[in-house]
Amino acid sequence: MRISVVGRNYEVSDAVHHYLEERLGRIRRHFDRVMDANVVLAAEKYRHRAEININVNNVNMRGEGETGDMYTSIDMAVDKIDRQLRRYKDKLASRKHRHAPVKEEELPTVTHELLGPDAGELEEHERRVIQTERHMVKPMNLDEAVMQMDLMNADFYVFTNAGTDKLNVVYRRADGNVGWIAPE
Repeated sequence: MRISVVGRNYEVSDAVHHYLEERLGRIRRHFDRVMDANVVLAAEKYRHRAEININVNNVNMRGEGETGDMYTSIDMAVDKIDRQLRRYKDKLASRKHRHAPVKEEELPTVTHELLGPDAGELEEHERRVIQTERHMVKPMNLDEAVMQMDLMNADFYVFTNAGTDKLNVVYRRADGNVGWIAPE
């Protein structure tokens, strides 16, 4: 596991780094192949904040903790990720439908383009793309897509519906519920 630690207004000591590695070792009991762990430790007055992002099987998970002690904040963040991993692992184990493996070249991709903040005021020909992201669109059912959206802490998620083989979108509504967009 590769762990990158960044301190913001906080000096990351060897003891904290060792404690962090020890606590993140708990994740290995769920998945052996945790690829990356990005940790941001920040201190503001009496608040200590730990934010941990990990990548497991190309699924991003995020945990945060904020207390008066950095060690307790790290514990809170790792516990949140641990709960997410248990849910994800249980979900994978309970899947009833096993799909044939799909090669990455055969998967459709979705491109998200972020326009500048004043894009609504500009004419069509004056707008410019300031960020582009490409994501693999994996076939999955609706429950898996909602879980993936929750794990990524995103407002929407684009996926290929395994039942219809068409692109679908799930999104978080203003009232906290989840919306689903599916083509007819």
